[in-house]
Amino acid sequence: MTTTFRVHASELDQDFFERLKAMFNGKEIEIIVHEKHDMDETDYLLSDPENRTHILDSHARVGRREGLVEVDINSL
Repeated sequence: MTTTFRVHASELDQDFFERLKAMFNGKEIEIIVHEKHDMDETDYLLSDPENRTHILDSHARVGRREGLVEVDINSL
């Protein structure tokens, strides 16, 4: 299960952590904290490592003209 919380640092109190513990009772969890800032679409899309790899690999293939599909619009 994956859950995302977006909270202001001032909202992190004992009650928040008690609810978090109850939600994942008995399970090992990973907590990653990063400062929220506005990002443009490119930054957002590249922020996920798997998505970044896919986008950059696709861009490189287009640059090498690999896997392109060409359509002759006159034949349509």
